[in-house]
Amino acid sequence: MRRSPVLVALAAGLAMTLSGCASADAQAQVDEFCAQVEQLVRKANQYAKNPANTSLGNEITATGQQLIEQAPGLATVVATNPALAPRLQECTADLQNIGSIEGGGGEGNN
Repeated sequence: MRRSPVLVALAAGLAMTLSGCASADAQAQVDEFCAQVEQLVRKANQYAKNPANTSLGNEITATGQQLIEQAPGLATVVATNPALAPRLQECTADLQNIGSIEGGGGEGNN
């Protein structure tokens, strides 16, 4: 199979661009993940004050599960910029602590 020199050059250029953007992309992904965790912590604090709000509790559970599933993939992303590791660890710790925030708000779990 013959390859077009133009396509080969484009592919090489794309690979170089992607490798140059990897660190910035890693930063953006970690920032987005941490922003979502921070928002979830705020919602968990609201829920702790009003555990009868089952729709908020369900939203927290669903969003938390999505973020838990995202976290391992971010470890790979952080490999492109190890300086992001402490920030990611802080955010994942906050995510893990949400269960204790929720549990402290009421007599029983709905």
